[in-house]
Amino acid sequence: MGYQFIKGRCDSFTRSDGVTISLLPKPYCERCADPIRPSISTGLCYNCYNGNTQVDLANLSKVYAASVYVSHSIGHILSGEIKKCKHDLSYTGGLAEVLEHATTVMYPELNSYDALTFPPRGSKTEKENHLEGIVNNLSARIEIEVMDILSKLTDYSSQWKRSRENRIENVKDQIGCSEYVTDRRIIVVDDVFTTGATLLNSAKALRKMGAREVVGLVLGRAADTEHLLKYAEVIEKVED
Repeated sequence: MGYQFIKGRCDSFTRSDGVTISLLPKPYCERCADPIRPSISTGLCYNCYNGNTQVDLANLSKVYAASVYVSHSIGHILSGEIKKCKHDLSYTGGLAEVLEHATTVMYPELNSYDALTFPPRGSKTEKENHLEGIVNNLSARIEIEVMDILSKLTDYSSQWKRSRENRIENVKDQIGCSEYVTDRRIIVVDDVFTTGATLLNSAKALRKMGAREVVGLVLGRAADTEHLLKYAEVIEKVED
């Protein structure tokens, strides 16, 4: 038994390398991009509707996502590339092309923002910040400048494999901004949105230094198989 996305619930596009990428299923939460079932009339997922979200509006206005991220692959090519890119930077160009499609086709309003930035490197074992490579490549494609201005205030450990509560606590008020960004509208680019804790604390740091607005842009909105099957109703079981 396997799973596949229900036909008509998500668009796709083909990259210049010939790889077809499945995009974010529709509909999705208008604040955090979490896929939701078509019958939900509020436009919000359960967490955003009940205020249990890191997209607090005051600091982090909204999160845009190119697709979903599923740790147990459903034949989802992008999820595999996101995971591999942490240790193989040859994937940065292809992932940047996905974000280019997101900013130019899916969410063209992002082209009016002033700058791109990215969260600090998450783990000591990473020799390079893969996000820096992705964002620099994206910047060259969409002609929005990159500002490498976010850093850890303490050397907190990676968010990988932590619970929701631990993720939120791990990075709380632990990210700083090294430059004033007065009255600028900034996009924080990350690979995966799980709880949103890293994006929120990045946004807080930018807002403290004068940013007028901060939004998040991610390659994948994390969602497990059960959520996609029973809550969002965007995948279905198929025989192998």
